[in-house]
Order: sequence, then structure tokens, then C-alpha cells
Amino acid sequence: MVFTNLFFIYLFLPICLLLYFCAKNVRMRNVILLVFSLLFYIWGEPFWILLLLFSSIFNWFMGIQIDRFRTDSLGRKLTFFSVAANILILIGFKYFSVMAGLMSEHAFPLGISIYTLHAISYLLDCSRGSIKPQNRYLLFLMYLSLFPQLTAGPVVRYSELETELEKRRITSSDIYEGIIKFIIGLTKTVLIAGNLYPVVRTFFGEGFFALSTLGTWYVLLVFCLYLYYQLSGYSDMASGIARIFGFHYPVNFDHPFMCRTVTEFWQRWFMTQVSFFRDYMFSSPVRKEWRYPAFFLVWACIGGWFGVSWNGLLWGIFCGIFILLERKIGEERLKTWPVWLKFILSKLIIVISFGILYFRDLNRLGQFFLKITGIGILSGQNALTDPYTWNSISGNLFLLIAAVLFCGPLRERITESFITSRNTITASRARIVQMILCLILLAVCSFLIAERPDAFMEYWRL
Repeated sequence: MVFTNLFFIYLFLPICLLLYFCAKNVRMRNVILLVFSLLFYIWGEPFWILLLLFSSIFNWFMGIQIDRFRTDSLGRKLTFFSVAANILILIGFKYFSVMAGLMSEHAFPLGISIYTLHAISYLLDCSRGSIKPQNRYLLFLMYLSLFPQLTAGPVVRYSELETELEKRRITSSDIYEGIIKFIIGLTKTVLIAGNLYPVVRTFFGEGFFALSTLGTWYVLLVFCLYLYYQLSGYSDMASGIARIFGFHYPVNFDHPFMCRTVTEFWQRWFMTQVSFFRDYMFSSPVRKEWRYPAFFLVWACIGGWFGVSWNGLLWGIFCGIFILLERKIGEERLKTWPVWLKFILSKLIIVISFGILYFRDLNRLGQFFLKITGIGILSGQNALTDPYTWNSISGNLFLLIAAVLFCGPLRERITESFITSRNTITASRARIVQMILCLILLAVCSFLIAERPDAFMEYWRL
């Protein structure tokens, strides 16, 4: 099941919320959440529920044993074994099976990347003594299987939900903000990403080899925008639903295209995932001669986590190279560079990197670089521009302008200027207007989903 489904929006979620708020205490609410989370998983992946249950039992048991023997060598051995087992399961199902052709990219277990990272962070935090293991299995299973973050994140550490799993207070502000965030995420995914993807699929599909240099840059920009709105939209919907239930998820996207350096981009893009690799893979001291291999290993893992192919690893290493270059240049020297130059250079590097993430065929990847560099023009393989590109730009002009504008904090600043007004009447009216606008957006998105139900069922599998 996915969030962009009318059954989920108008039946599954409302029934879950109704039963949830009818429950008298947190314990009963947790039971309802757990049941609906497992139903959510079974609905789309009935067979792979067994893998999720195995992961929950294994990691719950290992967390208790790791804490029990944390001060001696057995604890370290148990930590290594349990983390290695999780990694091998993830690699086996997500990568080797897909690359070997045993299953398609869209057939591997739903959310395996997300709940595996949750499990690994839990085990490592138990080993470090920063959290106490959860003794009640059902609570741990609920943490691992909570349906808001199960499909596409964010990656929420146990320490961030530890208190709210057993004690949480839901305010009217939580419900209001949760509804708003869910609808905004739905709008990002359906209204913007859903209309950008057909451009990418058409031009980077059968029409790729006929693309001009300008056309390639245009579609590459569209793909970057699509991926941002798709991933951030799902994260917003997840955070919004969780907020209604009383959980406060960390921020996952902080307007990444407003960055001035590649380093800053990765501090704003899928923040929970990047911080996981930073804190759990690169936090330990590394010998000087292993510093660079360890650095690129981390970035290969980040890239590989996104892409289920060799180009995902290449994408991560490509980004890592430029982050390393920025470190070599130094923060103080970068401050002396003109802002406009840093802004443009960082966008060029980021946009090109997403081209590497998209193309898995070496021939197409080679053609892609020939097109964007203009070498294809010199060799006569492609033209500078083409009428199909101009027709697409003119036909999607308002969509493109909206997508670029709302990449930044425009909406938040407009909203905050009214809602945080000292005048309580103005703030109340602003909230009412915001809710009305969001309900209109919900109706528009629902209409689009009903008109093209299959168009919004695909998402970037993590």
C-alpha cells in the first residue's frame, strides 16, 4: 500500500484514526497502531511480512543480549554479528537478487532499507549504552513497523521515539500541523512530481537518443525536481501522519537546492539517512592511511542505498569527490568566493550527479555525457536544440516555475508571516485560510488519483 491511494486516504487512514482516538490509553493506541501497521504491510507485501517479523524478533533479542554483555568482549562480538546479519540480508534482497535477475527492482521487500537502518541504529546505540533495550517485544515491533515511515522514511532512531512510544500527549496543534503537512506532501507527490515524471519518462526513454544538448539539460533538471518532490513529499506525508498520532519525526529535507556548496546540499538532502551513515560509519577514529578509503566507502554506501545498481555507488563516489575537494579548498577560502558562483557551480555538480543516478546503461550514460558537454554537437551525434524540447518547456512552463519557486522556503515564509502574527485574529484567520487551501489541494489531488490511479502507485524504492 502507498499513501497516494484513495483507499488509504479515505478509508484505511480514517478508520485507523477513528479507532486510535477512541482508545482510552496509550497501550490500546499502540495495539491499534501495530495492527494497522502490519495490515499496511500485508496489503502490499503479504509474503515479505515474514521477513519483517524475523527482523523484529532477531533484533529485539540481540539488543537485549548486547546490553547484557556490553562491557565485555562477547557484547562486541554480538554487535558485530547482529549488524553484519542485517547488512547481509539487506544486500542479499535489495542488491544481489535484483542484479542477478532473481527479482525485479519493484519486487524486493517493501521498506527493507528503512527498517534495516532502524534496526542497525538500535543495535549500535544499545552497544554504546546510549539507550536501554526495549524489553517488550510488541513495542519494539511497533517501532520497527510503524506504517508512516515504513515505505520511504524518514530514518527515525529509537532514541528519538523512545519516550513517545510509551508516553505521548496529542494536542490540537499536533493534529492541525499533521493534517497540513500530510496534504502538502500529497500535493508535492501528486500535483508536482506526478506531472514531472511523464516528461522524464518520455524524453529519457524512447526519445533519449534524439535529444539535443538543451533538451538533455532540460530533462535532467526536471528529473532533479521530480526526485526532490517525490522523496520530500513522501517524507512530509509520513511526518504528518506521525504527528497526528503524537510522534515528532526529525526534519528530512531542508530546501536542499538552496545550498551554496555540494557539502551543504548533503546537509539538507535526506538528512536522516545521511546522518545515519555519518554517525554510525564515520564517527569512529580511522587510521590516517585509511582515512580516504573510509570516506569513499561511506559515500559509496550512501549512493548504493538510493540506487539498486552500480550507478548508485558511482553517484555516491562522484558526490564524495566534490565534497572532498571542498574540504581541501577550505571553508575560509570558499567564503571569499562570490555567492552567485558557488550557487551555480554547486547546482551544476548536483544536477549532473543525478544524471549518473538515473542512467544504468553504460551506453546511455556515455551518450548522456556527450550531450550535456556539447561534444555530441561537434561529432554530429546531436543538435544544440530541438522543437520537441521547446514544445515541452512551453507546455509545462507554469508547472516548472511553480516547482522551482517552491523548492525554496517561499511557502513557509508566507505562512509564518501570517500565522505567527502578534494579532491573534490575523493568525486565526490565516490558519483557517491555510486549511481551506489545503482541503482544495486535497480535492484536486484526489481527482487526479481517481483519474489516473496507476500513475501515482510508483515511488522511489529505498
